[in-house]
Amino acid sequence: YNAKKGFGINYENFLKRKDMQFLYKKYTEKNSKICNFINNNTIKKILDKNYSSKRWNFLCLAIWIENNT
Repeated sequence: YNAKKGFGINYENFLKRKDMQFLYKKYTEKNSKICNFINNNTIKKILDKNYSSKRWNFLCLAIWIENNT
């Protein structure tokens, strides 16, 4: 018996879509609220060429901060 594993997502294809690129650029601008918590240069250094779940998690956090702070 194998336990359920769910379905994986191809983050790279998903995060390279134009709409997702737009969101990433929007939330890495220096005037975005997440930059009050995380240095903009640090964000770009870690995520600019990273299309893994790290970028997706960052976007979720950035959107949440933008809407709730």
